[in-house]
Amino acid sequence: MVNTAIVLAGGESLRMGRDKAFIEFKGKSLIQRTLDTLKPLFKERFIIAKTREPYLSFEIPVFTDRYPNGGPLGGIYTGLFYSKGPVFAAACDMPFLNPKVIQFLTEKLKGFDAVVLKTPDGLHPLHGVYSKGVLSRMETRLQTGEVKMMDFLGRIRTLEIGADEIKPLDPNLLSLVNVNTPEELNRFLEMGQHDIG
Repeated sequence: MVNTAIVLAGGESLRMGRDKAFIEFKGKSLIQRTLDTLKPLFKERFIIAKTREPYLSFEIPVFTDRYPNGGPLGGIYTGLFYSKGPVFAAACDMPFLNPKVIQFLTEKLKGFDAVVLKTPDGLHPLHGVYSKGVLSRMETRLQTGEVKMMDFLGRIRTLEIGADEIKPLDPNLLSLVNVNTPEELNRFLEMGQHDIG
């Protein structure tokens, strides 16, 4: 059973020009939307960030990256390090996370080290589930500077869930959308026809 969700808020947000986590979307910051979606699904939620201070107001555990230059691999490692078991990992800038898709993924972890979505664009590691059993292998790679997430996923027992498998739950695959530029944000703000909560 997956009881912990981690939200990675350590991205540079260079294309957005400011910290994406706190950009308002439909009346809430992106990170607040993410945390609210995850709350009913998991017993505990962690924020993983470069610095703790901006996130203390959320009143949930905030951990700084144990490997500050480790990218998403380092963020997921940090979450696993502090969790008691497997984790669901998400980025802070995914405003359309779908609880049904998340539950579908967490139920598939048995017998695997990771479960991630795969679309024609590739794998989506920041919408994935990770076993505590990969912690030492992650640490070895982080210590040697091998931080490419896709390389790591290729070396462990990764279950790739195709887009067709989740389309019944998320027909437009909106749960994989992340907001990288002001233009993207404006485009999604105009998507009034979608039920996005």
